[in-house]
Amino acid sequence: MALQAYRHLMRAAEIAFKGDFRMLDAARSQIRHGFQEKAALASSEVQPAIQQAEEIATFLKANLVQGRKEGEVYSKHDFFWILSAPVRIYISRNSR
Repeated sequence: MALQAYRHLMRAAEIAFKGDFRMLDAARSQIRHGFQEKAALASSEVQPAIQQAEEIATFLKANLVQGRKEGEVYSKHDFFWILSAPVRIYISRNSR
């Protein structure tokens, strides 16, 4: 089960950060580090940790929007930006 959660997280990171190699590398590193830290959990703590990993994978796939700035508007596109300024986000019917 833990291996499956690990794989789900890695796939979700690839989907969420497609085209942004720096963020993808950081996400992969964080996932590996998190699983290594939790390698010695007591058996009663394993299932909640796996559930948390699955929830994070679901969040990455469903809630991150990849976008790019086009003029003064950020639009959905093929890579992810970390936005440090206030931004107006337009959501269309095709947004998930």
